[in-house]
Amino acid sequence: MGVLGLLLNRSGLSIRNGVLVYKKLVRPIMFYVCPIWKSAARTHVRKLQVFQSKCLRVAFNVLWYIGNRQFHEDLGVLLFAEHIRPLIEKFDS
Repeated sequence: MGVLGLLLNRSGLSIRNGVLVYKKLVRPIMFYVCPIWKSAARTHVRKLQVFQSKCLRVAFNVLWYIGNRQFHEDLGVLLFAEHIRPLIEKFDS
């Protein structure tokens, strides 16, 4: 998470390219075994959502008073549960 923040904050990347870096470096690790999350407890899925939100807050210097849903929408990044739902359905079919 710290490396991601350093990479994006000091490199002068645009927000669009920063989101692309996040989606290509961090998100594949989180979603590698997403069919398993179907049977996981909500608390475990929630922990991954918290991690995703922290990564994005650090990477883009999101202010503390901006809600998670709002900055996820602004960046064009789905919440963790919203992103894995179609992947799990596709895997099941």
